[in-house]
Amino acid sequence: MPHPEGLGRYLRAAGLGDAIDFERRMQFDRFEPWMSGVSMQEGAAASLYETLHCGRTSRSTDIPASQRSALSECKLAQFSDGEMLPGRWRLSHFRNLFCASDAALERASQVYVGDDSLLFSRFLLSLPRADRGLDIGSGSGLSTVALAQNCGSVVGIDVVAECSEAGYLTAGLNGLDSRCSFLASAVEQFTPQARFDTVVGNPPGVPVPAGIAYSPAGNGGDDGTVNVLRFLEAGAELCRADGLLAMRFQSVGSAREILAIRRIADIARARSWDVEFFTDIFVPIEVRTALTVRNAQSLNPGLPKDELLARLDREMKRLGATTYSSSLMRVRLGGSGQVTSQALHTGLSLDARIRGRRSPLARSDIDRTLQKFIMAIGNMPGIYWRLADWTELTKMIQEFATICQSIVGSESPREALARVYPLSLTGPYVRPRALSIPFLAAVKSLCLTGIIELEEEIHAATD
Repeated sequence: MPHPEGLGRYLRAAGLGDAIDFERRMQFDRFEPWMSGVSMQEGAAASLYETLHCGRTSRSTDIPASQRSALSECKLAQFSDGEMLPGRWRLSHFRNLFCASDAALERASQVYVGDDSLLFSRFLLSLPRADRGLDIGSGSGLSTVALAQNCGSVVGIDVVAECSEAGYLTAGLNGLDSRCSFLASAVEQFTPQARFDTVVGNPPGVPVPAGIAYSPAGNGGDDGTVNVLRFLEAGAELCRADGLLAMRFQSVGSAREILAIRRIADIARARSWDVEFFTDIFVPIEVRTALTVRNAQSLNPGLPKDELLARLDREMKRLGATTYSSSLMRVRLGGSGQVTSQALHTGLSLDARIRGRRSPLARSDIDRTLQKFIMAIGNMPGIYWRLADWTELTKMIQEFATICQSIVGSESPREALARVYPLSLTGPYVRPRALSIPFLAAVKSLCLTGIIELEEEIHAATD
């Protein structure tokens, strides 16, 4: 691969990063890596945004010949008859860092950049300075270059061979290839000469039962904790005794506990590690299984969608899982076994018990609640936008009075949801399951206005 640092400077100067950042600000999901709208830019910035980011053909006349050659050699674009066509890789941009992803932008891809990648990179940019860093499961290389902002050198390893190529491209475009190196290796086969000051990872945590094919970029095993615990064990072996482990992970859970947090906390106490957890996303488990089905369909052509969905639902019921969450973890290996946990955004369980008035609501109550609901839906997790869009939200706003009356007259959010949208959780469909996320936002809005109370709220339990 040619040295891409000069190309990275050109892409910045031409305005590609600014174009991506501008389009993201127009989105409701502030951590969405991939926009699809038509760029408001002109000239080279518009063409680069259309092809390198959106994967659409654009005109190439605004791109200098020398940069066309560099784009072709880096497999970012192809050129023919005055047009620029998509190449092997697509580019996103976050916090002044470019990153490469498979052009297909599918969850089944080998190299995928999702909203969790951006959330984790934001966290890594805040870590203290260190000499040597290790990124386990480096993927596109975005987390590697984010860690390199505060590290003298960083090694990124990933079992997927294509991730090394993507990582070198990402590092080169950001002028960090002299401080970042990449290796295609399983963590068990990685044998460095010395331990690292900081070890980070964003291991896949999607619960996928045996017998269902799924991308290695997301597959977390039967209960979703296999790679999380694997990272913890490997990271501790590869990190200095007084070093720092940092991880972003997903986990199934219930209203009483988050499975991965409980297991990590048990290990930390036994080994006298100090651990901090920050949980920032909660969704009903039915939403996670819906997204899993959508991502797994192309890899399981012999399994009908409704059968795949039913199988995942049965497995989650066996695990006792009612929620799916995303958390950040920071571990100091030399400590006293202190474990702290906080939920940055309090999640609500569909099975919480509703207490409060059962009489019909006044119009003023509904109007006050609707104001809070509209504010809440502007901050929904990215998983909602993967499954649904504004069509469902507009309908909910139109039916908001009915939704509120149903909630105050029900024993739980799940019961209320079944009354208003009977097939949202039990039908053989994927898209309607996303409705449970804004529906819980309506429940929370009623709580904030003091109309109802909930007996049970999910929290990141560590006891």
